[in-house]
Amino acid sequence: MTLSGPTSEDDTRPPVEGRYTGRIGAILDDGSDTISSTNSFGRTAEGYLKVELPEIEILDQAANGYKVKYTRLSSKKYSNRNGSQVMDFLRACGMDVRPKTEAELRAALKLTAGRPFQFQLVWEAYNKDTQETISGAANFPKDGNNQPQPFIRDEYDTSKRWFANGKVRYFVSAFGNPGEGSAWAGFKTGFAALVVIGVGVLLAEALLLSTPEAAAVQSARDAVQISLIESFTPALSPRLKVSKRGSLEIYVKRSEFEAVPFPDRPRTVGRISSAWCGNLGGLFFVSVRFRDVRTGEDLGGENCW
Repeated sequence: MTLSGPTSEDDTRPPVEGRYTGRIGAILDDGSDTISSTNSFGRTAEGYLKVELPEIEILDQAANGYKVKYTRLSSKKYSNRNGSQVMDFLRACGMDVRPKTEAELRAALKLTAGRPFQFQLVWEAYNKDTQETISGAANFPKDGNNQPQPFIRDEYDTSKRWFANGKVRYFVSAFGNPGEGSAWAGFKTGFAALVVIGVGVLLAEALLLSTPEAAAVQSARDAVQISLIESFTPALSPRLKVSKRGSLEIYVKRSEFEAVPFPDRPRTVGRISSAWCGNLGGLFFVSVRFRDVRTGEDLGGENCW
């Protein structure tokens, strides 16, 4: 008799269903569309780009080091709302980006390595014989302690057991639900409070101007990270420093910066500067500068105005 999973219940029991914080390692990209040991990207049967995430390491102590495996996400847009599985994952990672091409989407997904995100875990067991999936701990038989046991016995061959695995039911957006916790909701609440206490119109206008700034800066940072990945081979490991006025300093190794041939450097710097400036709505006196991470020396850059 061969069991369809590990033989020890203690070794296989997934964590209790609920919300957890996780993170993944590096998403691999060899430029192909076939998932393999060197590539995390593939195609759905309909031709949409998909990605297989590395094992999700659950950071909560209650999970006892459990890892969620074989999470595949599609870029196909939902039929009933905006977004897709991959966009839900990016937003869970705190990345409010809007990739316009598949290349940008691949680059954005590769930036998620090491970023914490929240997700809802659900129990699932797959019957290879019938190709049937049992989902939800409530649908598993109870053990002697009235707790769900982590396997289901095969209906036709009771010597077989189909073990439960922890899977991602959905990702939790780092930006909250629409209308809750958003910049617009925050503005409306703040504006109402200002009216109640009688603060003048000028202060309300200042709040209006400052509310989207943090979100715009985050979007600009993500756009720059994507542009850096696309512009430098091998990819840089930069430090980004944003000033109070919105200027960006990108600290890199001089050797990495100078790896770009000198005739191509202005175009490369311009592309990365545009990624920053284009997300900040044309602020005055804002610039993007590359600096040597060792000495702070200016290596080049552009102004946004």
